[in-house]
Amino acid sequence: MKNIIKIISLILLVIVGIASCKTKEDLGTPPGQVTELDASKAPGIIVLKWKNPTDEFFSFVKIEYTINGVEMLKTVSQFVEADAEGFVSVEIDGFPNSDAYEFKVYACNNNGASSDPVIKSFNPDSPIFDVVVNTVEVENAINGAYITWTNQYEREVTIFAQYYKKGSDPSTAKDMQVISSAIEGKMYAEDMEPKVEYVLNVYVRDRYSNSSQPKIFDVLPMKGKLIKLDSSTWTFPGYKANSNSATIGYSSQATNEGGTKDGKITAILDGKSESFWHTSYSNPDLDYPHWFIIDLKEPTSFTQYSIMGREDEGNRKKTQKGQRIYVCTEENADISGAESTWKPEDWLWNNIQYNDFNNESADEQKYLISIEKPIRFIKVYFGEEDGAKGEGKYAAVAEFALYNMVPDED
Repeated sequence: MKNIIKIISLILLVIVGIASCKTKEDLGTPPGQVTELDASKAPGIIVLKWKNPTDEFFSFVKIEYTINGVEMLKTVSQFVEADAEGFVSVEIDGFPNSDAYEFKVYACNNNGASSDPVIKSFNPDSPIFDVVVNTVEVENAINGAYITWTNQYEREVTIFAQYYKKGSDPSTAKDMQVISSAIEGKMYAEDMEPKVEYVLNVYVRDRYSNSSQPKIFDVLPMKGKLIKLDSSTWTFPGYKANSNSATIGYSSQATNEGGTKDGKITAILDGKSESFWHTSYSNPDLDYPHWFIIDLKEPTSFTQYSIMGREDEGNRKKTQKGQRIYVCTEENADISGAESTWKPEDWLWNNIQYNDFNNESADEQKYLISIEKPIRFIKVYFGEEDGAKGEGKYAAVAEFALYNMVPDED
């Protein structure tokens, strides 16, 4: 019996082998080579350009290259539109340095038969993480330090900070990070003891996990305190207490749906962690994005914001994993008419930042925020495109707050 099974297995292997193997002739005639292969560059990026062959059986271009010892492959369809001069281009990023990289560019037919490669080497500019880390500056602040940087290319990077008391074990360092593509970025390294020296290491990582060397600073925090702003006058534009539907001020709410204690949007400003805003259950098609807008009633300055998730751990872990913050000044919001006539979608919003939210924690989570001038409206947006969607399709927030850091005279 075992011999029969072995024979059948061998026959199957032969059949699969015959079916999967094609001779060069089976693949058909390959097209001619691409021509005029050239490149331009940017930080960590090489933009290849070339002219496709004119053969009628040309189908796509295959590009082979290696980054960090890993062989990479990119294909470009014949249907990608050429520019006015007949060049097709493709951007390739993720390069960790400005070394020369070899590219093999093949023209292929539908079956994958390829021309001989055109082989050339090109250098990217210094990677974006090095460009950004070289702009990093640190300023002593109240109970911590401000870290600022410039990202003129508006490429997404992660800023990491590690800090510990000077002379202590570096393994005790506190870590924090911010993902940002803003031209001017700022973060606050918090919870430092005033008038105690700290070592602060800052490094930058791109979205491919390539990282800069740390930039090292000495920090001496000042003494001060964090003051929570009074939210008693704040409102949500277009609020309707007995409706679950979207308004101009929020994507939806759950007015006592699904057994929630209070799923209304107003719950996030009531000072009670046990109540929470929850997006509507009643519309089965309602999914991300979710959002809400708060009218601060007057131009307001602040240095931090905070979000607290719902108390119930099981359901909290299914909610959002991050949020994007937009702000709008009075001058940039057309609020000349009655609130019912407002159109926030037409206002000039400033996209400030995206922050991760730990939905495994019930604690208040604070975030540094840098605004150029006092603002009237703040929008908190939970978008799937940012990676903010949790396991479920709902968002929930127990508390939202704004803070200012002020000097302590004591």
